[in-house]
Amino acid sequence: MGDTQQIHSDRSEQWSKMGKRLIGELRQAPLLGLLVFVPIVLFVERASPEAHTLLFGLSILAIVPLAALLSRATEAVSVLTGDVVGGLLNATLGNLTELVISLAAFQAGSISWSKRHSPGLS
Repeated sequence: MGDTQQIHSDRSEQWSKMGKRLIGELRQAPLLGLLVFVPIVLFVERASPEAHTLLFGLSILAIVPLAALLSRATEAVSVLTGDVVGGLLNATLGNLTELVISLAAFQAGSISWSKRHSPGLS
């Protein structure tokens, strides 16, 4: 019985630490709170694929924190690897959000929109 209580206590402590860390991260970067829209978009897309306007709006809300996370990741790698590698990563991944949006528009059949809004395609 004592082992079970100890395991439960350890898990509660771990959840408490994770909660505090999550709150700290959200205070530091409030945009991360929009990450909740990533699974919401996936659910709405499955439940109601014809709701294009709703999906578009939710997708915009979901992609903003993903772009912010990508930016933070490239900055963190740049600190560890130096300015040259960091600059190369930033140049390579800096337009990833636009590329994802353009590929989604292209897949949806909006080729002219993709050409107008993608660098180098017009």
